[in-house]
Amino acid sequence: MSEYPLFSIIIPVKNAAPGIRGCLESIQKLDYPQSKIEVILADGLSQDDTRKIGESYGVKIVLNPKQTVGPARNMGFFNSCGEYIVFTDADCILSQSYLKNVSAYFNDEEIAGISGPAITPAESSYFERAIKFIYELANFFCGSVHREKVGKSEEVEDIPGCNSIYRREILEKVMPVDENLLTAEDVDLNFRIRRLGYKLLFVPEVTVFHHRRSSPQKLSRQFYRFAIGRLQVGKKNIKMINFAHILAGIFLPFFIILFITFRFVNLQIFYFLMRIAATGLTFLFIFALAKSKSMLVAFNVILAITIAISSWSLGFMRELLFPLKDVRGK
Repeated sequence: MSEYPLFSIIIPVKNAAPGIRGCLESIQKLDYPQSKIEVILADGLSQDDTRKIGESYGVKIVLNPKQTVGPARNMGFFNSCGEYIVFTDADCILSQSYLKNVSAYFNDEEIAGISGPAITPAESSYFERAIKFIYELANFFCGSVHREKVGKSEEVEDIPGCNSIYRREILEKVMPVDENLLTAEDVDLNFRIRRLGYKLLFVPEVTVFHHRRSSPQKLSRQFYRFAIGRLQVGKKNIKMINFAHILAGIFLPFFIILFITFRFVNLQIFYFLMRIAATGLTFLFIFALAKSKSMLVAFNVILAITIAISSWSLGFMRELLFPLKDVRGK
């Protein structure tokens, strides 16, 4: 690896004006020669000022008529020149030393890609901080890639699309990503990379500050789409979906069946189950309060986790019963 190899930073965007300026400014402040950084916006036909903002920063813009993330990654990659490829999101702020310490890890030729913490910014709203808590739970129960901290470098099975750096020569063996996936194209990409015998690392230095969804509606849409994509990749290979994904996926129909059955058949069991649910939510609230030291964050955790699980289940059942045939952005 040369002292200053060229990095291509690819950012899938669509109507990203509220966040893209902060992302591009953070790239300009990187502790790395700007002449060795190529920035590409893969734009899904934005209706706002996303492209205009990108042009003001002098970045390369390619249009993505399919409007979803998979085609955006492909178009960005095949229009890039970098020896190393960075994928990030418009709502991410790259830490100043993001590229500075990468070379040490890529000295090992078995390493195909690296990632690191995606930290919720300190100025985030109570609702966004509640989502941070949910991702921490998801990391514990189902191995979510959305991690806020890491003590030392470690090999992992998957790295997130919002914060990933790959060797170009490895991506050339597995690209393009599957454009038939609504989401989770990064899961499929990483699975195929590891199947070739390469490794992925999670390291403390490669840090981004990632803004979470700012409203219940946006969180619901995100988890609905996450579930569809996860089931899509699970159909391709069962190793890309786990028991927690499936359990959350069948939550709503299972809950509805239990509710109807015991509400009208056996009230004693119904009230017993309601007490169990209330006790679980109470413990979750207390745990969130202890972790966050904020009553408002704890209340938002209850709201956010209800939305996340319900929306995941809706998306999962939708894909299970009525699989998507034409994957395009709306």
